[in-house]
Amino acid sequence: MAEPDFADFEIGIIGGSGRMGQWLVNYLQGLGCRARVAASRHAQAERDLAQNCHVLVLAVPVGQMATVMAELGPLTRPDGLVIDLCSLKETPLQAMLAHARGQVVGCHPLFGPTANGLDGQTVFLCPGRGQSWLERLQNFLHNQNANVALLTATEHDKLMAIVQSLRHILVAALGQTLANSDINLKAILPMAGPWFNHLAQLLQNQAAQPASLYAHLATQNPHALAPAQALRQAIDNITQAIQDNDENALIKYLDFSFM
Repeated sequence: MAEPDFADFEIGIIGGSGRMGQWLVNYLQGLGCRARVAASRHAQAERDLAQNCHVLVLAVPVGQMATVMAELGPLTRPDGLVIDLCSLKETPLQAMLAHARGQVVGCHPLFGPTANGLDGQTVFLCPGRGQSWLERLQNFLHNQNANVALLTATEHDKLMAIVQSLRHILVAALGQTLANSDINLKAILPMAGPWFNHLAQLLQNQAAQPASLYAHLATQNPHALAPAQALRQAIDNITQAIQDNDENALIKYLDFSFM
């Protein structure tokens, strides 16, 4: 008899009223999975899911993980799995390991709730405790054609300090610069060329999301400060070279290679 697949088990989702929680519920139910949800912080509904579902998914903010796990972790199944969907992994993984009774995996889908599915999407998995559920989850994601990246929680958060927080800071700095200038951005875009238009699209995409999200990711990630400081130093160096009319120094800072 074949071993049950990840999708064969009942899956409980805490935080199903959030955008990613809703996305996950709809996606799993669309596959025919037995996905149950506690959409609001209803204590009895959450306890029921924790006690009865083999897989418990926590779609809650990083700042709530410690409280949620302290409440629900002791109720989770010793033969089950607890997963989180937070964009940072060190703190959530610590909370799950401290309180969950069964296996633990940190999960970060590197996409938003507008995604059509898992096909081609990147999903980070950070092993916490146990191997069998991790393998089931990996197999499920591979079967959905997702790109699975296996990292430690620290490796993940250091990477997110670059690909998330540093990117957010760069785009925000460009936006602040343009907003404080006398440039009519809409007027110049038809003349600016494709490269600058791509930057303008990045600005628009980032502005569509709440700034509190980016601020939270940066302040909650202890690895985000170092690249931010390095960026400030690089801009200071370039600015000083322009101020000094030092072309050789400016060439030094503009002529770089990182790959």
